[in-house]
Amino acid sequence: MHHFESLASLEEVAAVQSHFRAALWLLRRRRPAGLDPAQKKVRALLLDEVEAYAARGSFPKNRHAPGERQPVFIDEDGTRCAVAHLLNFTGEADLALTVRARMNFATVGEIAEDPRFAAWLGAAGFTREEIALVQPSYCAAKRSDCICGRGFVGQPNLALVTYARKGWGYEVMEVHNASPHVHVGQRLTLTEDLREEPEGSQYLGFVLAADGVEPEVPHASGAYALEDGKTTTCGYQADRALRLTKADALKALLSPTPLACSQYLEYLDSEWDDGGCCECDMTTQTGSSTASLALLAAVVSAIAMRRGLR
Repeated sequence: MHHFESLASLEEVAAVQSHFRAALWLLRRRRPAGLDPAQKKVRALLLDEVEAYAARGSFPKNRHAPGERQPVFIDEDGTRCAVAHLLNFTGEADLALTVRARMNFATVGEIAEDPRFAAWLGAAGFTREEIALVQPSYCAAKRSDCICGRGFVGQPNLALVTYARKGWGYEVMEVHNASPHVHVGQRLTLTEDLREEPEGSQYLGFVLAADGVEPEVPHASGAYALEDGKTTTCGYQADRALRLTKADALKALLSPTPLACSQYLEYLDSEWDDGGCCECDMTTQTGSSTASLALLAAVVSAIAMRRGLR
């Protein structure tokens, strides 16, 4: 969706295209866990289509709220935002028109509450956070929210651990807070499949555990990968990611409150206080293989038809 009230000038079009380049850079860097082959292919093809959409430079104009930066799904001239274009491209033109009729000026996060749209997202291999990256001006999160908006160790049965890929599973390497139900050497149950990750890959993250129950990582993508003694955390509109040393990540994540966590990160680097959109380690929705295959067929058909018209 566009980010400015008027797109009359070349400068404004260039600015919107810059936002798309940033979003594409972030999304192509990610390797979401739990996607089947059809979802991976659909995701890649749709990212290519977003790039082609951005290159054309024809974006909707929100005349409903002049002077304000608000999204519009399909404007009065019938020009579609990127997400509306993708729906149309994949054979979901009716869904795009339904969104226009019901919530034409909503953010993507609000639109994602619609069950049909959520199912489409899952089949395409995207999360609502990812698809919302085409609206960077409407995200009010601070960078520190990517870290400090998670669970905290004061919650019952929640432990912060370092764990690693071991064979066909994962194993606790270190326990960073007192937890009676988690210990070094325990195997972990993950609700997402990370078997594509190499042997020995290490992560810092929270696990849930109760007496007599194997610890569980609620979302594997909610953990932070450890590389060269630092954690991967958040990118920011294709800007540099703010990596943390393991010691600093532990101090932030072991803070007693989210506020204390944010204050510590902002003490380390004022950029943690920046408002805008950050790419956190986001959980991937999964759609059925059947839905993904149907979507893939629609995408391939659309591409073939376009090439036939050239």
